[in-house]
Amino acid sequence: MTVEGKKIDPKELEALKEKAAKADEHWDRILRMTAEYENARKGLEKRSQDSIRYANEQLLLEVLPLVDNLDRAVASLDQGHDLKQVKEGLHLVQNTFHKVLEKHGVEVIPALGQAFDPNRHEAVGEVETDAVEDGHVAEEIQRGYLLNGRVARASQVRIAKPKS
Repeated sequence: MTVEGKKIDPKELEALKEKAAKADEHWDRILRMTAEYENARKGLEKRSQDSIRYANEQLLLEVLPLVDNLDRAVASLDQGHDLKQVKEGLHLVQNTFHKVLEKHGVEVIPALGQAFDPNRHEAVGEVETDAVEDGHVAEEIQRGYLLNGRVARASQVRIAKPKS
């Protein structure tokens, strides 16, 4: 056989055909592996997005009954029921809310009477008082929370300063 005017040995031609077939086989394998990689990457990305999207599902399932109880308490107030019983019910809902939050790694940041800590407390003002040591938290305006040991929301506080 001749190719471009050169004579090629049949054995050499057969070897070239085998090499071409192996190259095609390797190319097909690369294409399949690339497709498998892309499919795995997309699947992992979807699972990751789903995990993020539904991460709080358990918390939601625990909070919804509390919302129902809160709705019932408000409806009971609107209907003029006994305020003492409604108040007790609201305290139960509040305590249960805190227990659910604790179960999911949420803790209250201690503030009142504590030394001011800018990592945990946000100063929104000062209060002249001798009841609390200078530089300590005299008033808590908004409670702060930790989530698994990290500040999720700092406590908004007023800092004590000595009376003039």
